[in-house]
Amino acid sequence: MFFWIVLANGFFQAFGWNAIAVLVNQWYNKAEIGTVWSLLSSTINIGTSITPFIIMVITKDHHWKTCFFIIGSITCVFALIATVTIKEYQKPLPGLSDTTKSSDDKNKQSGVSSSTKVGNTADTNISKSSDSSQTISATNEDDESTPTSSPFTLLFTSPVFWLISSCYLLWSLVKVGSEDWLQLYLLTGRSSSQTEANFNVMIFQTGGFIASLISGGISDVLIQKYSTKMTGNPRVLVMIVSTLTSIVAFLLFILLDVVQLTNATVTIILSLACFILGFSCYGPHTLLGLVVMESAPSEMRGTTHSLSTTISTVGSVLGGYPLAFISSSYGWNGAYTSLMVISGVTCVLFISLTQIEMKISKLKKD
Repeated sequence: MFFWIVLANGFFQAFGWNAIAVLVNQWYNKAEIGTVWSLLSSTINIGTSITPFIIMVITKDHHWKTCFFIIGSITCVFALIATVTIKEYQKPLPGLSDTTKSSDDKNKQSGVSSSTKVGNTADTNISKSSDSSQTISATNEDDESTPTSSPFTLLFTSPVFWLISSCYLLWSLVKVGSEDWLQLYLLTGRSSSQTEANFNVMIFQTGGFIASLISGGISDVLIQKYSTKMTGNPRVLVMIVSTLTSIVAFLLFILLDVVQLTNATVTIILSLACFILGFSCYGPHTLLGLVVMESAPSEMRGTTHSLSTTISTVGSVLGGYPLAFISSSYGWNGAYTSLMVISGVTCVLFISLTQIEMKISKLKKD
């Protein structure tokens, strides 16, 4: 019975983030959405940072089931508050991309200023005819952006979608493998006390919180500076740096078992490795969902995000038992070496994304 309750809990939780992703994408333009996305993602790290300590305090005097009741009740209360207070509105026009919208706004402003300056009938007619041609052009562009087949057919036949989703899958494996097994590694592999293990988990989440908080803002700056100079999405540059940083963190974990160090040095390196690993894991994971939506037609961004996150769930599953099998067979060094190799492969895929136009292909009418 408990299994089915947990399964249902995970099932219904999956609906929330995709809905938030679509709303945020509608409310904010491309130059600022990264910062907003980061602020939202960083709240997850706050919860995961303080949860181990809350659970430790509650379980001292109460049954462990009380933790589920308290946390679940708080979640339900905030869900009701969000349902009542959040109102849907759209800043960009429905069905138009941010680029098209800004272009149309500029054209309208230029048309108004032109007609005001000239002030004669002939030029006004020319202005009207120009506005009409711009309207037809915008309509044609919108028609071209509308898929002529089902969204699933469009996505499943797009190499860009599969490349981004493959990166999402691999990085979810790295993130889940790093995060979920960290405490067990500290308790069994490093023989840390429960308090020390919780402290290093908090260090990991602190690094993740900082990365989630600043990765979107940095990617917004890159968008403004390099969007016209790069073939791919400039946000991918943040992901490349993060994957390289994660490799450094895994090397530090392996170093602790290979080199004989003093206890004080081990403590410092261990905390540093946890911070670096948390910092590197959450940056790409925060931005991948945003990048895949920006690559899709505006009317398909919700579907695209949902399917890509579903594919990434496969990576989360692979970060469970398969990684446990590797650690039991080859030790923690084997597990972290595997994660390091996967990070390297993901880094290569991220680099390839900078060399292609990251737009999900559109099927043409027969």
